[in-house]
Amino acid sequence: MKETEDIINSGGISGALNSSSARAHVHAARMYEEIRGRTTDVKKIAQNIGWDESGIADIKAHMFNNEYMLNGEMKRFDPDFDQVQAWDRLTQGKHTELDILLLRHEITEYHFMRDFGYEYDKAHEKANEKYNWWKAFKESKGE
Repeated sequence: MKETEDIINSGGISGALNSSSARAHVHAARMYEEIRGRTTDVKKIAQNIGWDESGIADIKAHMFNNEYMLNGEMKRFDPDFDQVQAWDRLTQGKHTELDILLLRHEITEYHFMRDFGYEYDKAHEKANEKYNWWKAFKESKGE
């Protein structure tokens, strides 16, 4: 299997084939590191979409910082180019409904893990029942 076709676990995506180009993957990895160091994005996103800062902070920690048992090892989510683009649009106030769906998916998934002790895969599945960002994203691309 080529590197660009590896299975990924990236918040809103679980077990999907990574069809991104190697260049997009490298860019996403760099952006994830940059986002981890940002100090104003949570406040900006909260202001831009009218949500509470603590919820956005939880989403940021979940997507970019927290480690979970993924594929048998404790690690952070794999960088995802489309999710990092969504985060930047949210920060800039140029977000789409799909970006809001991503946030809803992530906060729901996070709460299932934190509040009910679900493992990632089960929390992801439960979040998808109401907020299936990956399905909506693929449909928006005509897939």
